[in-house]
Amino acid sequence: MYMMWEFYSVAVNELILSTLTSVAAVSIVALAFIPHWSALFFLVPMISIVYTDLLGKRDSGYVV
Repeated sequence: MYMMWEFYSVAVNELILSTLTSVAAVSIVALAFIPHWSALFFLVPMISIVYTDLLGKRDSGYVV
């Protein structure tokens, strides 16, 4: 049971870290291609919407 408990305690921190670094990396690359600083006001909410939309996707269990 200890290994499962440890997995869940580490998984939350890793999820938060990977989410923040991925949003930062996409923002930096987008800033290089879209040089106006105001593009981040459109980019960051769109990244957040797409990320939270993909979090809800689950495998339906159907085998094709």
